[in-house]
Amino acid sequence: MECFRIDWKNIDTRYEREEFYENIQAPKWIDFSAPLQPVDDHEWFCIKAGLHSLE
Repeated sequence: MECFRIDWKNIDTRYEREEFYENIQAPKWIDFSAPLQPVDDHEWFCIKAGLHSLE
């Protein structure tokens, strides 16, 4: 099988800003080498948005 040769000097490239994707508020990267932060189960399950009572 032959390798396909790309003529990079004659390729027409242009950047078009896509507003839908530009406005997504997402993390840009994740550091997998960072130590894991412990999860506080009480805060996780008993937030004010839920139906749980803290009394």
